[in-house]
Amino acid sequence: ATGGTEKPFQQPGAAAARPSAAPKVSQPGIAVRESWIEYSEPLVKRDVVTAGFIRRFTAASIDTALLGGAAAGVVWLGFASFGTSPALQAALRDTGKVLPALGLPIALLLAAVVGLYSLAFHFLSGKTIGKMVVGLRVITTDGNPLTIWRAAGRTAAYAATLMTFFIGFLWILGDDRGQALHDKIAGTY
Repeated sequence: ATGGTEKPFQQPGAAAARPSAAPKVSQPGIAVRESWIEYSEPLVKRDVVTAGFIRRFTAASIDTALLGGAAAGVVWLGFASFGTSPALQAALRDTGKVLPALGLPIALLLAAVVGLYSLAFHFLSGKTIGKMVVGLRVITTDGNPLTIWRAAGRTAAYAATLMTFFIGFLWILGDDRGQALHDKIAGTY
């Protein structure tokens, strides 16, 4: 803008009588707007169409297959690389002692990998690979993308769904907003 008189800045949808909606001039010819937050509507306002159980189940199945396949590949590479080791062969013969000892560390490792996969994909794009394939995106209940904290909360809330023996996923079938238990906890669709 060049010098002269400027029209007062009017936030879209704001009433004409609101004071302080005019821009402040910090340097000649440069207008600085007041806070967008004070009088603004939500950043993203759209109608939300939630996905049904079948599409969400399909996306989860694709993600499970990808993560399971990757885990199986790592195990196979481990055995292919170290399978001829006499110590490993002796340990595998005594599986009654080895497998229970490995169970908890392996379960924790898998949980960490799945958690990081979910956190990263939901934060960065709102979609895991399975959701990309079926055309789904996770957003907050007010229609905005997930922050890192909301994505972390949603990932942690999966634990509640798992502790209910997957009844938290079945919740989608009876919920009028199409949310699973972890969506309810995290405030997402």
